[in-house]
Amino acid sequence: MQGSAGLDAMLKPESIAVVGASRDKPGASWVDMFGQLVEFGYRGRLYPINPKADVIRGHKAYAGLTDLPEPVDLVIIGLSAPIVPWILRDCVATGNRNVHIFSAGFGETGEDQGKALQEEITKIAVEGDLAVIGPNSMGVFSPRLRLVTWAGAPEAIGSVGILTQSGGFADGIIGYGSQIGLSFSTVVNYGTGLTVDASDLVEYLSDDPETDAIGVYLEGVADGRRLFDIVARTTPDKPVVMVKPGASRAARRTAASHTGSLAGDDRIWQGFFAQTGAIRVDSVQDMAHTIDALKRLPRPGGHGVAIIGTGGGSSVVAADSCSRAGLELPPLSAEARAELRETIPAAGNIITNPVDAHDVMTDPAQMPAVLKVLSSQEYLDMVVVYFHIDWMYDVAPDRIAALATFLAESGSAYMNGKPLVATWRSYRSGPEYRTVIQEMREILVDGGIPLFPDIDSTARTLARLADYSGFVASARAT
Repeated sequence: MQGSAGLDAMLKPESIAVVGASRDKPGASWVDMFGQLVEFGYRGRLYPINPKADVIRGHKAYAGLTDLPEPVDLVIIGLSAPIVPWILRDCVATGNRNVHIFSAGFGETGEDQGKALQEEITKIAVEGDLAVIGPNSMGVFSPRLRLVTWAGAPEAIGSVGILTQSGGFADGIIGYGSQIGLSFSTVVNYGTGLTVDASDLVEYLSDDPETDAIGVYLEGVADGRRLFDIVARTTPDKPVVMVKPGASRAARRTAASHTGSLAGDDRIWQGFFAQTGAIRVDSVQDMAHTIDALKRLPRPGGHGVAIIGTGGGSSVVAADSCSRAGLELPPLSAEARAELRETIPAAGNIITNPVDAHDVMTDPAQMPAVLKVLSSQEYLDMVVVYFHIDWMYDVAPDRIAALATFLAESGSAYMNGKPLVATWRSYRSGPEYRTVIQEMREILVDGGIPLFPDIDSTARTLARLADYSGFVASARAT
């Protein structure tokens, strides 16, 4: 296991050697890690290792690690599994201590040959004091260093750190997160986690000044007690949002075949989340939206939420969604209803909670007074604006962007420091609807207002935000 200080060279390397670098081709494929590093513009020193080439992408090629002019901060191995033990021995002999094994075909296969190779490389790494991420690992993504070994990574530099055993999850959270306005400091797909696992990486990011929120996809961990202690120390200052599959027998079986991890009894993990304050989510989308809310929104004082939208039936459904998630929809006081009635006409508008107010949703000029009244109620901690795209498009399509613009530019000013979010529903297809939805999304994301794709995800995320806020307040009070 590596302490956080010892991982700095691996995760912020100034020099990289790629063993198995592909010879020059027109364009980097997704498995051409050296090509991806060159094309993404890695800012450190690069050394391709390939005995059959003299120059690769303008860089002098070397026959092996023993031929390099210096020990490098990170060695990336992209050769077939049976060759990996030989390369690890070269790493030990040449003083190259940090290694990323891209190769698969080890213990995660469940086959005798793979298990034997896993035991062999583990012995070499432990005895040689190597810090190893992988096998079966896509590696490290750092937009600040222009470091990535897979295709399609965004260039934006942010402050979200992601640690995942699954390469597909890494790709998914980067892609979906970028759509809703997240950007990243460091993303590590560590695969099997030979000598560097989730505990080491969470500890590293907990101390990393460039990271202010941590997302984790975890199938299993070697030392659960250590992870518990590290996460419990981290969460009061930096939120840790975690996908921990394995509640079902099928998920535990799949985790064992994917990374060779033992998922563990889910009842134990339920206690882990309750006691550490880590936030449990179920998917890429849930993780992205939860981190987005944690980063953009003020901490709510409780679980009381008000919803403004249109449609009585949708209001009932929204109330159910909030109840299932653990939120409360308190009835509005007589005083609040009277104040709202000064702005909202009686005809066709029902002032309860949710507030069914057609006029407000098509006239952004009415929204400041409504937000001011709702946010001033002590029993309401958050407000959701619920766009009914189909109806709004029929009535006044330009008002969708107008309302989004008001919320993005001015909405938070009327919230008394409480969270304001938006969600939407649409049941029609067609380019015109996709266009207005995309315009609404861009306006809100650019303006710092979280936008959720449905009321269920809205409710789940706000409930997690309230739970985390309560946990942090309690932890700091003790």
